[in-house]
Amino acid sequence: MRILPVTLGFRGRLVATMVVLVVLVSLAIGALFMAYLFEEERTRALTQLDIGERLTEEVMARRTNLELSRLSVVVQDFGFLSAIASGDRATMESALNNHSQRVDAAFAVLMNQDRQVLASNFAGTLPELSNATFESAIHQGYGRQWLALNDNGYELLLVPIQAPGLRAWVLAGFALDSETAGVIARLSDTAVLFRARTSEGGNYQAFATSPGVDDAQQQALLETASGERYLDNPQFFTRVVPLSGQDNQLQALLLISRDASLQRYYQRAGEVAMLMLGILVAAALLALYLARSLGRPVLQLADYARAVGSDTPAEPPPVQGSGEIRQLNQAFTDMVRRLREREEQIRYTATHDDITGLGNRNALVQFTRSLFQEHRHCSVVGLRLDELSEINDSLGLELGDRVLVGMARRLREAFTDAQLLARTGGDEFLVLLPALSSGQLEQRARTAAARLREPLLLDGTPFSLRISVVTMELPED
Repeated sequence: MRILPVTLGFRGRLVATMVVLVVLVSLAIGALFMAYLFEEERTRALTQLDIGERLTEEVMARRTNLELSRLSVVVQDFGFLSAIASGDRATMESALNNHSQRVDAAFAVLMNQDRQVLASNFAGTLPELSNATFESAIHQGYGRQWLALNDNGYELLLVPIQAPGLRAWVLAGFALDSETAGVIARLSDTAVLFRARTSEGGNYQAFATSPGVDDAQQQALLETASGERYLDNPQFFTRVVPLSGQDNQLQALLLISRDASLQRYYQRAGEVAMLMLGILVAAALLALYLARSLGRPVLQLADYARAVGSDTPAEPPPVQGSGEIRQLNQAFTDMVRRLREREEQIRYTATHDDITGLGNRNALVQFTRSLFQEHRHCSVVGLRLDELSEINDSLGLELGDRVLVGMARRLREAFTDAQLLARTGGDEFLVLLPALSSGQLEQRARTAAARLREPLLLDGTPFSLRISVVTMELPED
């Protein structure tokens, strides 16, 4: 019996061609899709680390500003100055202990004009401060230096004390602790580890971490080879943020778990593998349908992902694919939204005062630069709370902050047509108005001052405010 060769007709060849085409296209799209997803997850982690690095620098800068504002109150305190003037070591140490606790300093040191220690509550031998730190304190009002002491990292702030017949230095050390690491971790959505080394070329030691980094992971990170910007670690995407300048004595490590970051990639890989298996089984009947329902949505999502980084905001594509494709589209959309929200938050923080919500110095600089570039004119009212420092010293910083908030509220009510309301100093405010005549400006200033001097009711207690007011015209003045 002779076996006849099997021949395929046109329909058979067409089906076979479509099956082969579907298989090849599916394999190609699957490979591209997985490669893109892997790179996207890696890029997302690195982008998150970039944002985390900027947030770390911003948090440390704001932390320094807060510490300096507290120290400035201390060095002007009459009781503290009296204790120094007494020359009695016990009195100076008692005052130093009280005020270091007041500003949340880990330790404090009082030195005379010749840099000799008068009083100290530091347990151990204090390393010699650099001349650059003292020079900075003389010219800028403070000097800052980062040091690793007693297996801990500290930010040292040196502030000069200048009073009639009295010249001295106060040095305060603020510890980099787990609380600080936790704040940065929550804001940047990363894990944070602080590490330090006591000598050039020595081994780093971890002294504070955010929750989520166990001892074994800490040890692995400390033993990993360190690059200038990252650690070559198989468990984490890393970013090295130097805190102490070029000597790299103190560093913050930002960490994102590779397994957690790539979990979505592995999930998608399994889904795509199952989907391709289904395509191979049903290719004869569903080739055209699957090519359209899978190929086009994936390409749309790829175009959408590539357009995310462009200057023109990308709109999510109207995906009509399967549930997995819809989930991926939603994931991309949510990721872009979160990135934009974080960037917007950073922009807002850079130009607004934390306490009052008014503009800050950056906002004022931006506005005036635009004003001069466009050759526009405006009128300026400057106001100063004359007794804010006394309120802070006698009643506490919290009540002082509430006075500032009340002041800001009254400014908004008094200057509804203001082009910019800004808090430019601890107790100073500027109001930029449309150009007014001298008489109109003086009248507006007097009316606003009268309103601002009215007693401010806080917890049922009226506070009378002393306000100093000045006016000027820009750019004439």
